[in-house]
Amino acid sequence: MRAIRLFIITAVIFLYGCGFHLAGSLKLNPKVQPILLESNDAQQALTRQFYVRCHHYDIPLAQNQGEANSKVLFEQESVMQQALTVRSDGEIAEYELLYRLDYAIHLPPFDEPAVRNSIQLRREYTDNPSQLLGKALEREMLIEDMRRDAINQILNALGTLAK
Repeated sequence: MRAIRLFIITAVIFLYGCGFHLAGSLKLNPKVQPILLESNDAQQALTRQFYVRCHHYDIPLAQNQGEANSKVLFEQESVMQQALTVRSDGEIAEYELLYRLDYAIHLPPFDEPAVRNSIQLRREYTDNPSQLLGKALEREMLIEDMRRDAINQILNALGTLAK
């Protein structure tokens, strides 16, 4: 019994010490909180998704630069679609969505970006002419999924920046 308890305590200490954390959890250093977001997002979808992710992880947001300990700037977002495969009748059977987000992370005094990077993600989806109604919705859901993944990557980068 005592050996099992010792093993569990040792395993917990080892996992904690190596930086292990549960999937879907994120702890940011208090030095980078609260975060200010600046975005050129015309449709506000990316900005809305950023606020949702920050709320999900309990990350405080700043209303102005005076309150902020870090600033995330979304510089440019683009979504492109290209054909992957074509059926024998000449119709496109499969598409690839290419998502790109250019961003910068600024730390005080906010003069120069501490990080300037680009995230590129890809998703594939099939086009079935007999199921036209759901394809536009599927495409939008894939784009939202890629936005969420990109924002998670930015938050992870922000978390490693202040260590």
